[in-house]
Amino acid sequence: MTKQITILLVDDHEIVRSGLKALLERDGKYEVIGEAEDGEQAIELYEQILPEITLMDIRMPIKNGIEACREIRNIDPKAKVLMLTSHTEEEAMFASIMAGAVGFVKKKIGLSKLEEAINQALAGVHMIDFESSQKLIKRMQTQSKQNDLTEQEEKILRLIGEGMTNKEIGRILGLTEKTVRNYISNLFSKMDFKNRSQAAVYVVKKNMFES
Repeated sequence: MTKQITILLVDDHEIVRSGLKALLERDGKYEVIGEAEDGEQAIELYEQILPEITLMDIRMPIKNGIEACREIRNIDPKAKVLMLTSHTEEEAMFASIMAGAVGFVKKKIGLSKLEEAINQALAGVHMIDFESSQKLIKRMQTQSKQNDLTEQEEKILRLIGEGMTNKEIGRILGLTEKTVRNYISNLFSKMDFKNRSQAAVYVVKKNMFES
């Protein structure tokens, strides 16, 4: 008899866990050896049962899936965590990969696709669908661009986010308006911003304001 692949299911909705468990165990390939309803439970249970793969919801109470994934990977660097998500949000996807997840799949995925994702994840292949991969690549490119900004350009970007005019930025940083315009032109080119509104929205989303 072929050895069953052991799975830890983590989701705060019991119905979702029950449905996934029934689907996965239907043909005998997989065995769900543990279930958790939040990130804290997932971490404790993982240490006890050491599953071959963990299917984990991103959004959960007490401790979310991204935090739990990071801690599980600290416990066991070889842990395979596949994130379950209802929406492909850039920040969540990026944070999941940075936390060590081997990939993420949408909850509405079919059984055959889920099995494929699990098997690929076990083989060490990162599972990201095309739509999600494009969003993730864009997010990582933007992050890389921000890292290319000089300290002065970051200060100016932050001040744009606070609604400052070029004259006000110049007064705060001790620069002429012409120099400020040159800095802004440079950072807009680096970040692919088309206008100040786009830059301001970026600052707000990234919470770049000084405390």
